[in-house]
Amino acid sequence: MALVTKKRNVRLGGFVIFALSLLYLLVIHISVDFYGVSEEGSAISVYFFNPSLGRLESEQRALPSGNYREIVQDLWTMLFLGPESAALSNVFPETLADGGPTDIRILQTTFEDRGVRQIEVLLSGEYLEIPAIEEIIFRSAVVWTFTELDWVSDVVFFVDDRPLSRLDGGIIGPMDRDNVLIRPQITMEHTVRKTVDLYFSNSTLTGLVAERRTIEVPSNLTEERVILQELIQGPITPGLLSLIPPDTVINDVYTESLTMTCYVDLGPAFDSRLTPGTPARTLAIFSIVNSLTSLEGGNINRVQFLINGERVPFRNIDADLSQIFELDEELIIHRMEMELM
Repeated sequence: MALVTKKRNVRLGGFVIFALSLLYLLVIHISVDFYGVSEEGSAISVYFFNPSLGRLESEQRALPSGNYREIVQDLWTMLFLGPESAALSNVFPETLADGGPTDIRILQTTFEDRGVRQIEVLLSGEYLEIPAIEEIIFRSAVVWTFTELDWVSDVVFFVDDRPLSRLDGGIIGPMDRDNVLIRPQITMEHTVRKTVDLYFSNSTLTGLVAERRTIEVPSNLTEERVILQELIQGPITPGLLSLIPPDTVINDVYTESLTMTCYVDLGPAFDSRLTPGTPARTLAIFSIVNSLTSLEGGNINRVQFLINGERVPFRNIDADLSQIFELDEELIIHRMEMELM
């Protein structure tokens, strides 16, 4: 009996060793797959910002051979060191660049039976001090650069080990090329024509009148930016007025799809030249708000104004730019009403 038991233990021990050997080989196989080696001399697009054109543009860089983690670190270093072209600018905000490249890690997940890898970018608390425009440019360049890799699906940003959140406290979550706020230059330029309602003031400053107009949206601009440009240039219809100061600078305009909020970042002239408590100020603000919230497709419900990338402090005045605005139908004067006035 003892001999039989001994033989059984030997067989069991042999099976365990065999099973562990298979597990070891499987782990090695997965590890080699995840930390695979890139081909020597492969090229990749690294995205930087063109300040004169207000858009992302790419530079072709040679990617050295290495495993996936080394590739990610090489790309991160390229972004940190900046562009080679004098026409492009570094996307790393100075607040972060002073401390050297920020930490980065890879998280492997699976989706629909295929390998999808997610990049996690760990940022320091100083990131929260970055102006909104610099933050958007930085995030967009990082997302577009890393998703150049066919094994990267999206990028998740963390600040002090906490997921990056929006102004309203909601978590932003994974970012990819579809939901990132700034798109790079598109090689094949094309223009989309779209019919929109632009709201301008009537001559007596008592309300807004919709002017239906067909606008052209180039591939390197957003529909929202073109609408702002058209509003500043003024109406075509006689008797209507644009009350937006003509020297208003459009720093940026972008829509956050999750909250359906359009952020309109303008120069200080827009705020300083519109006198508080006057109809002109209210109508200038709502000419923008009503034009954006009336877009076909209904992807904008609210408008938040920024001045040079910063939210405006509360000042307890009429049409205070610190608030979030929604469509005001009471200010709209319809054509029939205008003809009777």
